Amino acid sequence: MKKALSLTALTLASLLAMTGCANPVDDANGSASDAPAVQAPRYKADPDIVAMLPKDLQDGGALKVGVNPDVPPIKYTDSAGKMTGVAPQLVEAAASMMGLTAEMELTTFDALIPGLESGRIDVVASIGDFKERQAQADFIDYLNAGTSILAAKSYKVDTATLMDLCGARIGYIKGTQQQGLLEAASKDCAASNKEAIERTSYKDAGTSILAVKSGQADGTWIDSPAVLYNVTYQPETFKSIYTAEKPIMYGIGFSKEDTDLQKAFKAALLKMAESGDYQKLLEGYGLGELSLPTMPINGGGPANG
Repeated sequence: MKKALSLTALTLASLLAMTGCANPVDDANGSASDAPAVQAPRYKADPDIVAMLPKDLQDGGALKVGVNPDVPPIKYTDSAGKMTGVAPQLVEAAASMMGLTAEMELTTFDALIPGLESGRIDVVASIGDFKERQAQADFIDYLNAGTSILAAKSYKVDTATLMDLCGARIGYIKGTQQQGLLEAASKDCAASNKEAIERTSYKDAGTSILAVKSGQADGTWIDSPAVLYNVTYQPETFKSIYTAEKPIMYGIGFSKEDTDLQKAFKAALLKMAESGDYQKLLEGYGLGELSLPTMPINGGGPANG
């Protein structure tokens, strides 16, 4: 399964700056103390799906799953120290259907794709699927994400256009596409003789959400799953005031060489979707409206297209 690394430092840096890698939580340390206790299903091995696996996995074994657990509710560390969330639970459930176990491996974000390429990990759970990343990995897309602006419950409007944000204090995660979108919106404000948007960059979404909660920012433009999660479980504190039209897909990543594993994994996910278990899992995290039950492969578009 191993192959030589092909990412140059420049290419890797550009990949890591894309949307879908921020930390969308209220808690800046990546924990999710307010997360719901969502239980993922477990299955008996399905012989038809097991037969799709590479020969060396058909008698059982373990999948090494790379996780950077700082993106609740997608992936995070719970109060017991276990890595969990939508993506790890989907991977664990699919693995059980394949007669395998899923071993979660703590991995930094910048080591996820190189880990697939080197064979150190078998699966990434999960990151944004963009055309640029598809040169290094394949993705089974399981979630329609997108980006939204999370604001304090007390913010002056419930629904905003970008022009309504002129003069507002809006946060973003450095290096994401929202940074450029905010810059362009601020220029439009100036061209209309309105106050520029006061923009502040943050290292991760957790920090930016804390800024909104503390009143240091009026809002923060982050990935939609984080916004839905916080609005659902802290409705007295937050609200969503804007959602961008451009969709983003979250995908479970595989080495481009592991086509048999990928096919078996997709079959397992589709069976979960058909049973309704996939939808129940998303709804447990407040993300039911973002479901993508067809599980397309490499359905994501360009990061800045």
